[in-house]
Amino acid sequence: MGVSGEEEGWPPPDLAERRLPLVEGGLCAGPWCRTYRSSYDPVYFGRSRKARFDDPEGEYGVLYAASDEFGAFIESFGREPGKRRFFASQLANRRLAVLGTWRELKLVDLRGSGLARLGATGEMYSGRYELSQAWSRALYEHSEEPDGIAYRLKHDPDRYGIALFERMSEDLVREREGVALENDVSFRSELRRIYDFRIVD
Repeated sequence: MGVSGEEEGWPPPDLAERRLPLVEGGLCAGPWCRTYRSSYDPVYFGRSRKARFDDPEGEYGVLYAASDEFGAFIESFGREPGKRRFFASQLANRRLAVLGTWRELKLVDLRGSGLARLGATGEMYSGRYELSQAWSRALYEHSEEPDGIAYRLKHDPDRYGIALFERMSEDLVREREGVALENDVSFRSELRRIYDFRIVD
């Protein structure tokens, strides 16, 4: 999994003794947006070990969402840099869910100065999954018991993503789900304005 050491960006040996930088403000309670396949439940804590902040040991699940619908879209559909044209049929089996919580969560803030306070780097959200998964595990095991992680999105660093640990699942609220995207004219218009993405029929 790599050698621990602050200079390398891995969880430092004294992480358990450090206070976690926690998010302050509205992001802790949502709402958050998540795209999902229409044949699946929008609330899904994955254990595949294939996503950025998945538990490398597969013992707890992680749910991913974004600060708005455009962040959720770019993380799902923007994985081919330079691609700007999408067909409505590609969105036909995708839906949007809006999630919140019953309480304000404790989210580790990896969006700015929190990285330096923990001994991490921006590779956390743009580099190797081996590294970010090691951090997920280390933060999950911290005595402050955070509910998840707030981080900048790889494909649009102006927007934020959250990775929620499965232990907070009972506090999750479905505010809206099943929202279709393929025929939403205003959504298409905003995608073109923000990313120069075109959705064609």
